[in-house]
Amino acid sequence: MKQPKFKIDDIDYLFIFDYYDYPLSFISKKIEGNYYFFYFIDDYTYFIKRLSIKDISLVFTDVSTRNILEEFKVAEDFNIMEYNTSSDKTLIKTIAEYELEKNANIEEFFPDEESKFEEDQISGKSFTLLKESYTEFFPDIFKNRDLTVKLIDKDNSHLSNPDIVISTIRLMESYFDGHKEHLGDSLIYPNDKLKMSPFSPGSFNINFKLSEPEETTLFEYHDSLNFDNFILFFDSLINVPPEIVYEDLIYENKEIVKATEQFYHAIKKSNVKIELLNNKKTKFSTLSHSEKADKYFEEFASYASKSEVVDTKEDILKFKGIVTSGSNTRNRITIELLSGRISAKFSKELFKEIKDREKIISLSEMKGKYKKIVSLDSDNNEIDVKYEIVEFTQL
Repeated sequence: MKQPKFKIDDIDYLFIFDYYDYPLSFISKKIEGNYYFFYFIDDYTYFIKRLSIKDISLVFTDVSTRNILEEFKVAEDFNIMEYNTSSDKTLIKTIAEYELEKNANIEEFFPDEESKFEEDQISGKSFTLLKESYTEFFPDIFKNRDLTVKLIDKDNSHLSNPDIVISTIRLMESYFDGHKEHLGDSLIYPNDKLKMSPFSPGSFNINFKLSEPEETTLFEYHDSLNFDNFILFFDSLINVPPEIVYEDLIYENKEIVKATEQFYHAIKKSNVKIELLNNKKTKFSTLSHSEKADKYFEEFASYASKSEVVDTKEDILKFKGIVTSGSNTRNRITIELLSGRISAKFSKELFKEIKDREKIISLSEMKGKYKKIVSLDSDNNEIDVKYEIVEFTQL
């Protein structure tokens, strides 16, 4: 991956979250076309991460700073920046290089579980206000009403196989049909239409737009749709566990799973790399065939063949165990019980209290009650088990 080249004194700040003599944690304005997140380690050494829509959305949620860094840690573009004062040079090192050189584990430099951003030192705005308005500071990143899917083959030609074009269109249609259905469950009925503009050269570009309706009825909404959620879904493929993508990003929609599987199969067959861009040429995400991707999409595709749920069985059970991981962004927590490890969600009421900081989650012992929800098929066979925490205390 191409590393950014810059001098630390030349950085322009978009947000500064922590400051002590100089900025300790901040988001830069664009450097070579990308926004970057910096987090101080020591002297002139920082963690650095190129920010995608997914990353920016994570930073501006009510999660701990440690949780943010843990999420970033698994990304290939999470690195270490060192500024050498004697040579006036900035060096970018991989996490592996830095750990080997320093004989250290980078998590030693992460803050504690309770650490959170409180305000922006530039504007003086509280983080609570920023969570509601942060997209306004990234006008070239959010609220996308157009999207280009660029197909790049080894010759960078302007030609393409029909099957990859057809599968791309089918994926976009399936996603927006499913997204509208999901919004309808919340009594939001967008009437924006997914359209296409002519294919264009520059490799092979498939151009999508959301049309503005001529009129909106009392129960319909204009401008409630954009491509941001699709970009978030696409950027999560391979990087986020299939179960989470299936449940949280595509609303357990099997048609989207099938369309995604066909799309990836076409990528392999045509041997192309996919890039997502908007009309400002901002690149959001890439996807190409790889061994890692093969394994990921094989697991992801399995969700399309899950048996239909015809009945559920619920029990409220007491539990006591150790919290081993958690994500306030996705409302997920992993607990090690005597009977084994479970992945659970909090009830809506509890999750709201956690987001409002009325309750704090830490990696320690927890006890309480959870709802065990067993899904059954037409033969009364168990096909899925979910856990929802309805009551807890941490010890």
